[in-house]
Amino acid sequence: MAEEQTPIKHQLIPKQEVCTEEEISEILTKYNIKLEQLPSISVKDPSIATLDLEHGAVIKIHRSSKTEPNSLFYRMVVE
Repeated sequence: MAEEQTPIKHQLIPKQEVCTEEEISEILTKYNIKLEQLPSISVKDPSIATLDLEHGAVIKIHRSSKTEPNSLFYRMVVE
């Protein structure tokens, strides 16, 4: 029987969410880039494995540190 996966919750794993088509368009326009130019993340990465994403999806990663409390990073999901 397949074991159900749960999201990894740990203080060192930042919050991640899937971007909508509108958000993706805004990101690409803001940074004047193409979708393929975004940094990539593997669909098999444990931190996003439970999001059930396909190649080409974009995720928004919320990171924080002592010097920058609210940083956003974007990654395109690849196989």
